[in-house]
Amino acid sequence: MSTVDGIPMAESQPVSAKRRWVPKAELEHIFFSIDRGLIDEINEGLLTMAELDRRSDAMWDGTK
Repeated sequence: MSTVDGIPMAESQPVSAKRRWVPKAELEHIFFSIDRGLIDEINEGLLTMAELDRRSDAMWDGTK
């Protein structure tokens, strides 16, 4: 499938519901091909456990 300009497009297909073992090499390819900079950006946006604990405490004492 491509656009009228001939640019290839992704095509959605149903995912098999059948469980299967994923070879280690396939997992390594998936996890290690992710952009390291993107992973760092995502991690910067995540709350630390201490921040989550403070939020949880604040929910119960009205200081939220």
